[in-house]
Amino acid sequence: MFLALTAKPFMDLATRALVSEHLFIITERAMKQPLHAMLSRREREIMDVLYQTGGTSAHGIRKALSTTPSHSTVRTQLRVLEHKGYIRREPQRIPQLFRPVVPRHMAGTQELERLVRTFFSDSVHAVIMALLSGHAGRVADQELEDIGRIVGRLRKERRLTAAAIRNGG
Repeated sequence: MFLALTAKPFMDLATRALVSEHLFIITERAMKQPLHAMLSRREREIMDVLYQTGGTSAHGIRKALSTTPSHSTVRTQLRVLEHKGYIRREPQRIPQLFRPVVPRHMAGTQELERLVRTFFSDSVHAVIMALLSGHAGRVADQELEDIGRIVGRLRKERRLTAAAIRNGG
């Protein structure tokens, strides 16, 4: 109901504030719900396209999908995703541009946490081993140095935390 009002340019400030608050609530709900739990296979595929491109038109989405649905099917799916609060459109642009509501890094973090939990029994070690062993030739020296620095910083933080606990504080 309130999402439909966002495209109306004639809203007064009170209505815009109400719509804005509802969008915040919907966005917050979307950020708490993992994408895979709330979306159909086609909706997830559309979201993947939007995250990969940063935002695109209905035509761009249609071209990127694994099968080519009709234009009206894509438009219907986009309206559903907009109603659910997962995407927003920029109607002032021609063609209209569709973008994810939840930022890419946040959605990526949610999905990564789900993958770690589901496929790696919550083991960071197992994930890192799988990534490094499967992609060893594609990991640049600089990336390995960055990983080493992160591991070193984590060890230092762990030692400092352990020392603080031993010293009572």
